[in-house]
Amino acid sequence: MKTRRSTLVVSAVAGSVVSAAAHGQVSDKFADNPVLQSALNRVYPVSGGGTDAGGGPDVIVGEIENTGSGDTTTSSSSFVDPYYAYGLGTTSCNISTVNSNGQNLLWRSNTPFHPIIPQNMYRLKTVNGATRFEQIGYSWSKYAFTALTQNVCSIGCNGSGGSVLGMGCSDPYTASRNATQSSAGPRYECNPFTGVFPDSTAVRNAWPATTDGTSRRLRVHKDDFNAALNPGALYFGEAIYITRDDASFGNSKNNASYRRFTVNGNGTSITLTGSQGGGLNGTQRTKPAIFAWRDHGNGVNTPDNSVMITEVSCGQTFFSQPAYPYNGAQGAGTTLVTPDGDGWIYVASKATDLGGGFWNYEYAVFNLNSDRGVGSFRVNIPAGATVSNIEMRQIMCHSGSVADDANRNAAWTQTNTGSQLVWASPNTWNAATPTLGSYIRWGTMCNFRFIANVAPASNGSVTLGYYKPLTGYVDTITAAAHVPGAPPPAACYANCDQSSGSPLLTANDFQCFLNKFAAGDTYANCDGSTGTPLLTANDFQCFLNKFAAGCT
Repeated sequence: MKTRRSTLVVSAVAGSVVSAAAHGQVSDKFADNPVLQSALNRVYPVSGGGTDAGGGPDVIVGEIENTGSGDTTTSSSSFVDPYYAYGLGTTSCNISTVNSNGQNLLWRSNTPFHPIIPQNMYRLKTVNGATRFEQIGYSWSKYAFTALTQNVCSIGCNGSGGSVLGMGCSDPYTASRNATQSSAGPRYECNPFTGVFPDSTAVRNAWPATTDGTSRRLRVHKDDFNAALNPGALYFGEAIYITRDDASFGNSKNNASYRRFTVNGNGTSITLTGSQGGGLNGTQRTKPAIFAWRDHGNGVNTPDNSVMITEVSCGQTFFSQPAYPYNGAQGAGTTLVTPDGDGWIYVASKATDLGGGFWNYEYAVFNLNSDRGVGSFRVNIPAGATVSNIEMRQIMCHSGSVADDANRNAAWTQTNTGSQLVWASPNTWNAATPTLGSYIRWGTMCNFRFIANVAPASNGSVTLGYYKPLTGYVDTITAAAHVPGAPPPAACYANCDQSSGSPLLTANDFQCFLNKFAAGDTYANCDGSTGTPLLTANDFQCFLNKFAAGCT
């Protein structure tokens, strides 16, 4: 029998856009309740990062490094023009403890009950005066096989290893091991919210074959590392752990961490910054890399607090789990109860004043672990606003079949309706081909941007459309973001001296008009005539009429 474990906490976030916040386990089925549905929109204060409610096994990325010894320089695993391929070393920690009702984490090779470890790379750069944070690389998921009993997170390891990662224990995977092609599986076979994926020798034998040294690895185009093409750019690596028992206990929101790195030789190797143990330059535990945009938006370790980051979700319900070790008829883990709902998505936004009345609007949408994914993105445009330079950037899927990857990488449509900018997948969800479709998949990020002649609104939001349907849950959800506000009011013609006092119109405006008329200034052509002479007595009468009508 399933026992529901779900709570909803509503609060306001000081110093940010006021909104409702979802904490811990969130109640399910909000499709018909807009008040509760809006409570799934959380705007992060400056600190950011994911937290979970505790209880059960809880895996995090404790370190991103080269090897478990803490060294920081990693060479490219392969270069096949135009791509470099990497692996990021990772050390996981099971941060659950006896005092928090913790449990060992299952780690059984060639079964569906072990972690998988996808890795990503990102770049922060300034283009024409505006910063943008973009994903430049991603890997397939390393399939873990055994756990050690180290103590990198300094919690205190209980000594359990091998087929489990014990409470408080850590386990290192080197960069070269995470880049091993034979044990990297496709992300599309995993539901990241439930942690459910298939694994067996037969499953692995059915994966698309590797075609070169970059297949399945953390692949980056050489131009994205080229210093001449990316002056002043900062780079970041990210790793995520996905596994079923962690997810079943509702502990999957803190599974991503990031770390800054520098690029050597335009991509031949990278050097991770900082040292083990976190700190400002080290691994940022439990923080997805999208937070690096704000953490380093004004330069290394110099935050840009104008970057707004919002967490959204359609909701979750977690159920009471069986007693450890969850042994069922088919072996460990089979009696775990799958949670209901879907995972978390982050929307980051920034509005940059370009001068001359123009603003750059930049958005990054990161899907941490939503199986449904994002299939559309909408921004409202106020009447009278002009938009230009409308763009989208997608991260390209790779290492599947040529035809399948072409489908997954299909360009989105881009439409300006006059009241909205709409980006949308060219595909619709098809249960018969569940691994296909072009949408923002879990563990990936897309960017949207445009320029408008309107300053940002004080409170605004964007709308995300889910790609996959989920019965009983909403199909769209809003996220607080920087968006264009109302255009400034049209200038009042009779306010010739452009004063701002009260009253706005005074005798000075008459004198101003007389001066412009005498000087032959085209401003004095109040009636808009085109004859000769251009300025006549009619313009005086026109000005008197406008003055009498006042300014509204």
